[in-house]
Amino acid sequence: MDRVIKSSIEELEQRIKDLTARLEQSNKEMEDFAYSVSHDLRSPLRGIDGWSQALSEDYAEILDETAKIYLSRIRNETLRMHELIESLLQLSRISRRVIELESVDLSCMSDSIISMFREQEPGRKIRVNIEPSLSIMADKFLMNIMMTKLLHNAWKFTEKKELAQIDIGSTISDNERVYFVRDNGAGFNLAYAKKLFGAFQRMHKPNDYPGIGIGLAMVQRIVLRHGGNIWVESTVDNGATFFWAIRSLT
Repeated sequence: MDRVIKSSIEELEQRIKDLTARLEQSNKEMEDFAYSVSHDLRSPLRGIDGWSQALSEDYAEILDETAKIYLSRIRNETLRMHELIESLLQLSRISRRVIELESVDLSCMSDSIISMFREQEPGRKIRVNIEPSLSIMADKFLMNIMMTKLLHNAWKFTEKKELAQIDIGSTISDNERVYFVRDNGAGFNLAYAKKLFGAFQRMHKPNDYPGIGIGLAMVQRIVLRHGGNIWVESTVDNGATFFWAIRSLT
């Protein structure tokens, strides 16, 4: 009887290993396909944009205003498609990158990112609180992408607040360090939280807050690549807090 049970367990374990291997191979093939397609789309897209520009410049005296408007829309859509393709390529690179662990100073990194935003929008009045000596063992390149996306998200969604505020820090929960980026901006309804980290998913109208909706998908991918998890707390008009923990690497 024991031999039968042992044999069944071994058979089940082997099936799980086989299914896991197939899933990993399938995911890799999908990533390779997405990377290849996105890369190959660049050339024809540049052609469309180039010929549209040539048409609008070389035949400017012949084209009426309606034709010029149509050409302008074509160029705007090719620019948008270019942004989508570049985002897909970046998402794919995140998945393909070999993780290189080192101690990352999140306080210094966050301060540099915020300084860049202030230079781009010197008129913004926003209070930023950064926990000092905040560090994490992670891939520095990917952490920079992640913090840039999270802080840009907070920066963007607080633009309509008279007293905007962003907090970067950490806390201890269940004996592990949990990091967070908090803002007091637009927030969103948690009923739609499941689609928050999906590629090209948006929680607000493009006219209210521009963007293509892939930044948080990159953030989640980076956290998962580090063996961690990410979650969010938010209410409409009262901001959002993104938490993440990297359990297996801290």
